[in-house]
Amino acid sequence: MPLHSWTRLVVAAGFSLAALGSIAPAKAEELNPAVDPRATRILKAALEDLAATKSFTFEAEVIKEAPLDSGQRIQNIGILKTFVRRPDRLAVVRLGEELGEDNMYYDGKLFTLLRTKENVYANWQAPATIDGVLDTIKEKIGFVPPLAALLRSDMGSGARAKEILSATYVGRTKIRGVDCHHLALTGKEVDLQAWIAEGVPVIKRIVVTFKNSPMAPQFTATFLDWDFNTTLNDYLFAFAPPPGARKIEFKVKP
Repeated sequence: MPLHSWTRLVVAAGFSLAALGSIAPAKAEELNPAVDPRATRILKAALEDLAATKSFTFEAEVIKEAPLDSGQRIQNIGILKTFVRRPDRLAVVRLGEELGEDNMYYDGKLFTLLRTKENVYANWQAPATIDGVLDTIKEKIGFVPPLAALLRSDMGSGARAKEILSATYVGRTKIRGVDCHHLALTGKEVDLQAWIAEGVPVIKRIVVTFKNSPMAPQFTATFLDWDFNTTLNDYLFAFAPPPGARKIEFKVKP
Protein backbone atom coordinates (compact mmCIF):
# COMPACT_ATOMS: atom_id res chain seq x y z
CA MET A 1 0.00 0.00 0.00
CA PRO A 2 1.70 3.22 -1.07
CA LEU A 3 1.71 6.08 1.39
CA HIS A 4 0.11 9.45 0.79
CA SER A 5 2.44 12.42 1.30
CA TRP A 6 0.03 13.87 3.85
CA THR A 7 0.32 10.69 5.89
CA ARG A 8 4.03 11.18 6.43
CA LEU A 9 3.37 14.69 7.73
CA VAL A 10 0.64 13.46 10.06
CA VAL A 11 2.95 10.80 11.43
CA ALA A 12 5.63 13.40 12.02
CA ALA A 13 3.08 15.68 13.66
CA GLY A 14 2.12 13.03 16.17
CA PHE A 15 5.64 12.08 17.13
CA SER A 16 6.78 15.71 17.18
CA LEU A 17 4.05 16.39 19.69
CA ALA A 18 5.46 13.62 21.85
CA ALA A 19 9.01 14.88 21.52
CA LEU A 20 8.09 18.46 22.40
CA GLY A 21 5.74 17.61 25.23
CA SER A 22 6.92 14.56 27.14
CA ILE A 23 9.69 16.05 29.24
CA ALA A 24 10.10 17.34 32.76
CA PRO A 25 9.72 21.15 32.78
CA ALA A 26 12.49 21.63 35.34
CA LYS A 27 14.96 19.64 33.25
CA ALA A 28 14.04 21.54 30.09
CA GLU A 29 14.58 24.86 31.82
CA GLU A 30 17.91 23.65 33.19
CA LEU A 31 19.14 22.67 29.72
CA ASN A 32 17.73 25.70 27.95
CA PRO A 33 16.74 29.00 29.61
CA ALA A 34 14.56 29.79 26.56
CA VAL A 35 12.14 27.12 27.79
CA ASP A 36 9.33 28.45 29.96
CA PRO A 37 8.53 25.60 32.39
CA ARG A 38 4.91 26.75 32.59
CA ALA A 39 4.43 25.93 28.91
CA THR A 40 5.97 22.45 29.10
CA ARG A 41 4.22 21.72 32.39
CA ILE A 42 0.76 22.43 30.93
CA LEU A 43 1.38 20.37 27.79
CA LYS A 44 2.94 17.51 29.74
CA ALA A 45 -0.07 17.39 32.10
CA ALA A 46 -2.48 17.09 29.17
CA LEU A 47 -0.47 14.33 27.51
CA GLU A 48 0.04 12.34 30.71
CA ASP A 49 -3.63 12.58 31.66
CA LEU A 50 -4.57 11.24 28.25
CA ALA A 51 -1.98 8.45 28.46
CA ALA A 52 -3.48 7.32 31.76
CA THR A 53 -7.08 7.31 30.45
CA LYS A 54 -8.33 3.79 29.79
CA SER A 55 -11.07 4.59 27.28
CA PHE A 56 -11.87 7.66 25.18
CA THR A 57 -12.95 8.96 21.79
CA PHE A 58 -12.26 12.17 19.94
CA GLU A 59 -13.40 13.84 16.76
CA ALA A 60 -11.11 16.36 15.11
CA GLU A 61 -11.10 18.58 12.05
CA VAL A 62 -7.76 17.98 10.37
CA ILE A 63 -6.19 20.42 7.92
CA LYS A 64 -3.03 19.61 6.01
CA GLU A 65 -1.30 22.19 3.84
CA ALA A 66 0.34 21.09 0.61
CA PRO A 67 2.40 23.32 -1.71
CA LEU A 68 1.57 23.29 -5.42
CA ASP A 69 4.20 23.49 -8.17
CA SER A 70 3.10 27.12 -8.62
CA GLY A 71 4.21 27.89 -5.07
CA GLN A 72 0.71 28.33 -3.75
CA ARG A 73 -0.24 26.43 -0.62
CA ILE A 74 -3.57 24.64 -0.52
CA GLN A 75 -5.43 23.06 2.38
CA ASN A 76 -6.80 19.53 2.45
CA ILE A 77 -9.54 19.17 5.06
CA GLY A 78 -11.19 16.17 6.67
CA ILE A 79 -12.72 14.82 9.86
CA LEU A 80 -10.92 12.25 12.00
CA LYS A 81 -12.78 10.00 14.44
CA THR A 82 -10.73 7.93 16.86
CA PHE A 83 -11.78 5.31 19.41
CA VAL A 84 -9.37 4.01 22.06
CA ARG A 85 -9.88 1.30 24.68
CA ARG A 86 -6.66 0.36 26.40
CA PRO A 87 -4.73 -1.80 26.27
CA ASP A 88 -5.75 -3.53 23.05
CA ARG A 89 -8.51 -1.80 21.08
CA LEU A 90 -8.17 1.01 18.52
CA ALA A 91 -10.18 2.32 15.59
CA VAL A 92 -9.46 5.35 13.42
CA VAL A 93 -11.95 6.52 10.79
CA ARG A 94 -11.22 9.37 8.40
CA LEU A 95 -13.91 11.24 6.50
CA GLY A 96 -13.17 13.48 3.54
CA GLU A 97 -11.76 12.56 0.16
CA GLU A 98 -9.17 15.34 0.29
CA LEU A 99 -7.30 13.45 3.00
CA GLY A 100 -7.99 9.99 1.68
CA GLU A 101 -10.29 7.63 3.51
CA ASP A 102 -8.04 5.07 5.17
CA ASN A 103 -9.76 3.44 8.14
CA MET A 104 -7.86 1.44 10.74
CA TYR A 105 -9.07 -1.25 13.10
CA TYR A 106 -7.27 -3.14 15.86
CA ASP A 107 -9.31 -5.71 17.79
CA GLY A 108 -6.57 -7.08 20.03
CA LYS A 109 -5.56 -9.71 17.47
CA LEU A 110 -5.60 -8.20 13.98
CA PHE A 111 -4.59 -4.81 12.67
CA THR A 112 -6.48 -3.89 9.50
CA LEU A 113 -6.11 -0.94 7.15
CA LEU A 114 -9.05 -0.32 4.82
CA ARG A 115 -8.61 1.99 1.85
CA THR A 116 -12.23 2.87 1.15
CA LYS A 117 -11.66 4.72 -2.11
CA GLU A 118 -10.25 1.60 -3.79
CA ASN A 119 -12.26 -0.74 -1.51
CA VAL A 120 -9.18 -2.79 -0.63
CA TYR A 121 -7.79 -3.83 2.74
CA ALA A 122 -4.81 -5.54 4.31
CA ASN A 123 -4.19 -6.96 7.77
CA TRP A 124 -1.82 -8.97 9.89
CA GLN A 125 -1.55 -10.55 13.32
CA ALA A 126 -0.95 -7.70 15.74
CA PRO A 127 0.90 -7.33 19.06
CA ALA A 128 -1.03 -7.41 22.32
CA THR A 129 -1.15 -3.64 22.98
CA ILE A 130 -1.88 -0.40 21.16
CA ASP A 131 1.69 0.78 21.80
CA GLY A 132 3.00 -2.42 20.23
CA VAL A 133 0.75 -1.98 17.20
CA LEU A 134 1.92 1.59 16.64
CA ASP A 135 5.55 0.52 16.88
CA THR A 136 5.05 -2.45 14.55
CA ILE A 137 3.17 -0.70 11.77
CA LYS A 138 5.61 2.20 11.80
CA GLU A 139 8.49 -0.27 11.55
CA LYS A 140 6.89 -2.40 8.84
CA ILE A 141 5.17 0.12 6.57
CA GLY A 142 6.24 3.53 7.85
CA PHE A 143 2.65 4.36 8.69
CA VAL A 144 0.83 5.07 11.93
CA PRO A 145 -2.58 6.58 12.66
CA PRO A 146 -2.82 10.37 12.62
CA LEU A 147 -1.97 11.96 15.98
CA ALA A 148 -0.45 8.66 17.07
CA ALA A 149 1.29 10.28 20.03
CA LEU A 150 -2.11 10.89 21.62
CA LEU A 151 -2.92 7.19 21.47
CA ARG A 152 0.09 5.86 23.35
CA SER A 153 0.16 4.87 27.01
CA ASP A 154 3.89 5.61 27.37
CA MET A 155 3.58 9.33 26.57
CA GLY A 156 5.29 10.49 29.74
CA SER A 157 8.43 8.40 29.25
CA GLY A 158 11.73 9.60 27.88
CA ALA A 159 13.86 12.67 28.49
CA ARG A 160 13.77 14.71 25.30
CA ALA A 161 14.54 18.15 26.65
CA LYS A 162 17.41 18.62 24.20
CA GLU A 163 14.92 18.54 21.31
CA ILE A 164 13.22 21.74 22.53
CA LEU A 165 14.83 24.97 21.39
CA SER A 166 12.28 27.22 23.08
CA ALA A 167 8.91 27.07 24.83
CA THR A 168 6.66 30.05 25.39
CA TYR A 169 3.46 30.60 27.31
CA VAL A 170 1.67 32.88 24.83
CA GLY A 171 -1.39 33.62 26.96
CA ARG A 172 -5.05 32.76 27.37
CA THR A 173 -7.61 32.62 24.59
CA LYS A 174 -10.77 30.76 23.57
CA ILE A 175 -11.12 27.79 21.23
CA ARG A 176 -14.73 27.05 20.31
CA GLY A 177 -15.86 28.93 23.40
CA VAL A 178 -13.49 27.14 25.82
CA ASP A 179 -10.89 29.10 27.79
CA CYS A 180 -7.46 27.75 26.84
CA HIS A 181 -3.77 28.17 27.51
CA HIS A 182 -1.93 29.00 24.28
CA LEU A 183 1.55 27.46 24.11
CA ALA A 184 4.30 27.75 21.50
CA LEU A 185 7.26 25.36 21.32
CA THR A 186 10.04 25.10 18.78
CA GLY A 187 12.18 22.14 17.83
CA LYS A 188 14.92 21.43 15.33
CA GLU A 189 12.57 20.27 12.58
CA VAL A 190 9.11 21.41 13.64
CA ASP A 191 7.39 24.14 15.60
CA LEU A 192 4.32 23.38 17.66
CA GLN A 193 1.44 25.49 18.90
CA ALA A 194 -1.00 23.91 21.34
CA TRP A 195 -4.16 25.15 22.99
CA ILE A 196 -4.95 23.35 26.27
CA ALA A 197 -8.25 23.84 28.09
CA GLU A 198 -8.04 25.50 31.49
CA GLY A 199 -9.05 23.46 34.51
CA VAL A 200 -9.24 20.01 32.92
CA PRO A 201 -6.08 19.73 30.75
CA VAL A 202 -7.60 18.68 27.44
CA ILE A 203 -6.01 19.48 24.07
CA LYS A 204 -8.31 21.66 21.99
CA ARG A 205 -6.08 22.46 19.02
CA ILE A 206 -2.57 21.85 17.74
CA VAL A 207 -0.69 23.40 14.83
CA VAL A 208 2.56 21.81 13.66
CA THR A 209 4.81 23.73 11.25
CA PHE A 210 7.33 21.67 9.27
CA LYS A 211 9.87 24.42 8.95
CA ASN A 212 12.52 22.32 7.15
CA SER A 213 10.07 21.28 4.40
CA PRO A 214 9.56 23.38 1.25
CA MET A 215 7.32 26.37 2.06
CA ALA A 216 7.00 25.21 5.70
CA PRO A 217 3.56 23.55 5.43
CA GLN A 218 1.35 23.23 8.49
CA PHE A 219 -0.74 20.46 9.99
CA THR A 220 -3.69 21.58 12.13
CA ALA A 221 -6.05 19.52 14.25
CA THR A 222 -8.98 21.18 16.02
CA PHE A 223 -10.65 18.82 18.46
CA LEU A 224 -14.40 19.12 18.08
CA ASP A 225 -15.29 16.62 20.77
CA TRP A 226 -13.66 14.50 23.47
CA ASP A 227 -15.58 11.79 25.31
CA PHE A 228 -13.97 10.11 28.32
CA ASN A 229 -17.12 8.46 29.66
CA THR A 230 -18.48 6.52 26.71
CA THR A 231 -18.74 2.73 26.66
CA LEU A 232 -16.78 1.34 23.72
CA ASN A 233 -18.07 -2.09 22.74
CA ASP A 234 -16.02 -4.68 20.86
CA TYR A 235 -17.95 -4.22 17.62
CA LEU A 236 -16.43 -0.75 17.15
CA PHE A 237 -12.99 -2.32 16.69
CA ALA A 238 -13.91 -5.44 14.73
CA PHE A 239 -13.33 -5.17 10.99
CA ALA A 240 -15.97 -6.49 8.61
CA PRO A 241 -15.04 -6.19 4.92
CA PRO A 242 -17.55 -4.03 3.03
CA PRO A 243 -19.32 -5.59 0.03
CA GLY A 244 -16.92 -6.21 -2.83
CA ALA A 245 -13.80 -5.39 -0.80
CA ARG A 246 -10.61 -7.06 -2.00
CA LYS A 247 -7.84 -8.23 0.33
CA ILE A 248 -4.28 -7.28 -0.64
CA GLU A 249 -0.87 -7.37 1.05
CA PHE A 250 0.84 -4.50 2.77
CA LYS A 251 3.80 -2.95 1.01
CA VAL A 252 6.46 -3.62 3.61
CA LYS A 253 9.39 -1.25 3.99
CA PRO A 254 12.69 -2.62 2.66
